[in-house]
Amino acid sequence: MDTIKIIPHVDGYDPNPNLWQDETLTKTWNVNTDTFTHKLNECFNILTRCKKFKELSLCAFDNNKHIGVRLIEPLENFVNGLTIEHFDKYRTDLDLKPFIGCYEYGINIVHQWIVINNIDINTVAHFCGLAVDPNYRKIGLGTELVKQSLKHLRIHNYQYVVVETTGDYSRKIMEKYQACKLGFINYKTYCEGNDYPAIVDHEEFGVYYIKL
Repeated sequence: MDTIKIIPHVDGYDPNPNLWQDETLTKTWNVNTDTFTHKLNECFNILTRCKKFKELSLCAFDNNKHIGVRLIEPLENFVNGLTIEHFDKYRTDLDLKPFIGCYEYGINIVHQWIVINNIDINTVAHFCGLAVDPNYRKIGLGTELVKQSLKHLRIHNYQYVVVETTGDYSRKIMEKYQACKLGFINYKTYCEGNDYPAIVDHEEFGVYYIKL
């Protein structure tokens, strides 16, 4: 990793179209990435939320090649952008329903944690996406992006970061940093109870926080 650098998000570089290839979220649910990504972006208000991503996110480059990203936003951006009313118009879509259920659960769990512990939401960041080019996986880049992100958030005076893990890869990274689990959904039970297709080789949707 000698030629790799991790820096705050910058404008003007060429995005890497392979970054999200076989990304955990779509791979977990066995959906067609080409047709699903657009619907997912619309449902999760990505275009509106991404304006805030740029303030905190980190990018990885190998020379001038974009090879990884850790998307980060203020937690308030996440919570306010994904309300019950916003989700209502997408609930009839069979592809989106499982995601909506998981993330509404996550938002509710995080809200309870904030209220019970009297935490100022402005001191909490949200990890909202981690992607690494397939040719740079399994060399520790994902873990390094998380490590550098935690340092980056401390510099910006954040006290906590919350994250939802959708598969085993992201869950294992959070466990490396001794993240505290706020809650989880067992995929097998969740799918059987809602008549969704079974998920293979993944245990749970988890909700975690890290004290910075």
